[in-house]
This record gives sequence, structure tokens and C-alpha cells, in this order.
Amino acid sequence: MDDSRGNLGSYHTLINDLKFTTAGYDKLAIQTANREKSGSRLATLGGLSTVSEQNIATFSGAGWNIIAVANSSTSNTGYVWNIVDDVTYPFLSWQPV
Repeated sequence: MDDSRGNLGSYHTLINDLKFTTAGYDKLAIQTANREKSGSRLATLGGLSTVSEQNIATFSGAGWNIIAVANSSTSNTGYVWNIVDDVTYPFLSWQPV
């Protein structure tokens, strides 16, 4: 992850799922990454409704570096993530949508 974080302009491929049962999970994942351990309302993928996944409050409340933009052809690269509130899922600010 540190290599990805240090090179945000590149493409990276996830080659393995990280689950709380994965060896080393407790060293790699923050406590809020797993609902079973943290009680976080934003836990693993697939646990939220579409409405929640398209709502900026879901992500900003969980500490994401995210901002709402007017439409999917607009982006704000001052943030890692952008979202058209109540319309799109979060997308990387440099990602063509």
C-alpha cells in the first residue's frame, strides 16, 4: 500500500483480498476497516446500499479525502476522491468517468 500511496498517478492491480482472517491483517488494516472489529458503519465493500454508496456523507464521515463535484465530467484534484452526490459512486479525482 505504501508503494501505491507514494505513486498515486500510476495504475495498481489488487492481486489479493485483504480480510480480517488474512495473516498480518492487524498490521495492515486500520481498525475501522472491519465492521466486526470496529462497529464502523463503513466497513467492507458490499455492506452498504446503493443510496449510501452514492452519498458523500457516508465517506466524508468515515474520513475519506473526498469532495462533491457538479457532474462526472468535473473533478477536483485537490482531493483524492470525487463524487457527484446522490448520483455516482466515489471516483478517483484523476479518473476519467
